[in-house]
Amino acid sequence: AAGDWTKQVYSEVTETNQLRACWVRGPYVSPYAVASDFSHLILVATGIGITPALGIMGQYKGFSRTKFLIWSIRSVKMLKFFIPPFKDAH
Repeated sequence: AAGDWTKQVYSEVTETNQLRACWVRGPYVSPYAVASDFSHLILVATGIGITPALGIMGQYKGFSRTKFLIWSIRSVKMLKFFIPPFKDAH
C-alpha cells in the first residue's frame, strides 16, 4: 500500500467482514495482463490510463464477466473524447 488512496482501499478491505475472497496480484508490465484469469474485474484508471482499461472493457463485451471501472480525471472535458467507447460497455 503505497499512497493514501491505496492505503484507504487496503484498510476498507482488511477491516471489514468480506463475503468473498479478493486476490491482488502484480505489478505487471500491463496492468491488465491477467484480466482473462478472472471473472470479476475492477479496473482502476487515471487520466489517459483509461485507454488500456477501455481495451479490456471491449475485449470482454456483454455479461460474461462482472466489470467495474473506476476512472479519475482532472477535467470533465476529457469525457467528450471517451464517452463513445463507454456506450459499448455492459
